[in-house]
Amino acid sequence: MLSVIRLIPSYRLYKIDEVEEYNRSNPYIRTGYRGNLDWTDCLKSIFAFHNETLNIWTHLFGFFIFVGLFVREILFPDPNVHFGDWMILVGIIVSYQATMILSALFHVFSCHSKSVSQNCLSLDLLGISLCLLSTYLSGIYYAFYCDLFWRNFYLTTVGGIFIIASAAQLWPKITQDEYAFYRNDRIIYIVGTLRILTDNSLGLFERNK
Repeated sequence: MLSVIRLIPSYRLYKIDEVEEYNRSNPYIRTGYRGNLDWTDCLKSIFAFHNETLNIWTHLFGFFIFVGLFVREILFPDPNVHFGDWMILVGIIVSYQATMILSALFHVFSCHSKSVSQNCLSLDLLGISLCLLSTYLSGIYYAFYCDLFWRNFYLTTVGGIFIIASAAQLWPKITQDEYAFYRNDRIIYIVGTLRILTDNSLGLFERNK
């Protein structure tokens, strides 16, 4: 047991006022911050204890779960499932994999440098958008399974909304602290729009009964 513990890398951890401002992920987390690390040490810190350890491992754990589901669907597909339905399922799994691994990468490399942290945050937010997109598009696909016109209409509309919202991730300033409200409002806008579209689609179902 002691030999295993010795293999776990250790780094000096800092208080929040001892690290650069970009590395202060949460004002309520007062200690446990990593200093600026190079690429190799960032990777090694996956196995160390600090204030990003749980964030890293919960996302990695989720990623490996979806990898397992992906492998199962590729190697042992259900012969009774239509190919289009199978593609939807695989697409959802892949998008969830991307969400998990992009978020894990952000938490791993957020202490490398300001530019790397901002770029990784953009990818993290893009992964969240991808997760929301795949989830909602799959719902539309099955909700309007027998109504091709409305299915294509909603797929196009929702897809367009997400493309516009996700394109904002290319704006460098979005990762800065003063634009945190925009990042949050963007997610709220997406979810709110989806709610409106959902209510509208339910209305269509009621009228077509």
